[in-house]
Amino acid sequence: MMTAPHNASPLSVFQKFGGIRPMAAKLGVPSSTIKSWHSKGAIPAWRRQSVMDAAARLNIDLSVGEVAQVRPDAASIEQKEAA
Repeated sequence: MMTAPHNASPLSVFQKFGGIRPMAAKLGVPSSTIKSWHSKGAIPAWRRQSVMDAAARLNIDLSVGEVAQVRPDAASIEQKEAA
């Protein structure tokens, strides 16, 4: 398995699905649901298996740990650092 270069940020769960709206479409939930998870930085425990199932169905490389411990998007981190 290849690892990202030291200075590269790994993709967040949301980025791996293509963003908030694409993730919502792939999971069959409103985009406001995904936006809420994104804003809170957490996916509810009862929703995690459906995220894992969708990732497997779509061949998205995603671990249980990534879903349980949601990382912020690289763009979100950059915006906070710039503020």
